[in-house]
Amino acid sequence: MEKTTDIHVILPTHLVARLDRLAQELEIRRTDLLRRVLVQFLERRETDKMEQEMAEYVAEFAPRSGEFVKESGRHILNRLLRETKW
Repeated sequence: MEKTTDIHVILPTHLVARLDRLAQELEIRRTDLLRRVLVQFLERRETDKMEQEMAEYVAEFAPRSGEFVKESGRHILNRLLRETKW
């Protein structure tokens, strides 16, 4: 069984009422609902961070992508000229 830690959280009464209604609707315990919500939040946060890092990477190299395309095209042309039997 997975190791657990007991934590205590103080929440506004109206939020607990909403939480209880949703837990009842889903037919799960409040604790299980909180655990699910927390896992989803953390996973979404990690995904958002990864997407942001990828966007920054693309933005950093985008200005130089034209040079890469030109160089690649030149390389392909030279290779075709070199390897084609005339």
